Amino acid sequence: MKNVILVSCIVFLCMLCHNSEAQLPTTLNGRSQSFYLEFGGAGIGVTANYEFRFRKDQQNGLGLRAGIGGFHMWFFGNYSITSVPIELNYIFSEDHKVSFELGASLTYTHVKEDISTFFSGGGSNTEDVFISYIPVGIRLLSERKGFMARFNTGPLFNVSAPNLFDDDSVILMVGISVGYMF
Repeated sequence: MKNVILVSCIVFLCMLCHNSEAQLPTTLNGRSQSFYLEFGGAGIGVTANYEFRFRKDQQNGLGLRAGIGGFHMWFFGNYSITSVPIELNYIFSEDHKVSFELGASLTYTHVKEDISTFFSGGGSNTEDVFISYIPVGIRLLSERKGFMARFNTGPLFNVSAPNLFDDDSVILMVGISVGYMF
């Protein structure tokens, strides 16, 4: 089941990227698009993201974002994390330079813990987890295309946890993104 979900997410990402390639250098049927790197946020580590607005010729309104990323953590244990975030978001804006953002995401996360040591044999534990992130933040945008930056914060829920509202299941997460809007 987890392989089907992972493959579905990858196919979805490829479809989004393929559609954007076919339309370059213009926009996707007149829709605002962005590519950016996010540190933290829905992808937990570092993610590469593609995003577009549903309304034509608008930088604000309803949009969809998908990405892939991960990181390796060795200072609190030997963990490798791979994540695939998908987010539905809405941008509120009057002047299109500074915007308010509200979203909801679901992220597939594959966690691998390496438990091998010098004295013991090799081995690892793996776990597949679904998390949800509810970001609230601001965006700094160019007038039509060019540089973009995002800063957001919100609760991160472990949707796979047996009790969703345990102390270990909800944390406050921060996301910082930089990228290009076209």
